[in-house]
Amino acid sequence: MVAYAEDHEDFLPEHPRDAKQYLDDESYDSRDMWLNPYQGDDAVIDRGDFDGVATRFGGYVFINLGENIDEIMEPSKTILAYTAKVSEKQTTRGVQFVDGHVESWEEEQLRAALPEGVDVDALDGP
Repeated sequence: MVAYAEDHEDFLPEHPRDAKQYLDDESYDSRDMWLNPYQGDDAVIDRGDFDGVATRFGGYVFINLGENIDEIMEPSKTILAYTAKVSEKQTTRGVQFVDGHVESWEEEQLRAALPEGVDVDALDGP
């Protein structure tokens, strides 16, 4: 996502699939790359889920797509994506930030950190 932005006047892609050129073809086509550990092999990668603010792609929910990363005040604190909850066994969420680092958060921590208008539960499910 960051490599895409660097080549597109600092704008993040509008959709995760737009970053395909930054992955080798074998990686992009690998279902494993887009699934989180709680998803099964029969999961649909591009379900077309969009709640007006966030986009579900594979096992991840993306926010701040299409934004200019130079205008994001705190990229190390601004969420770019998090794992969708696809199983009741899943108790934590992987959270990726605009600066590229990733952390593991409890669901309540994620819920409190999401920007207004993002419903942590809206794009969950298998």
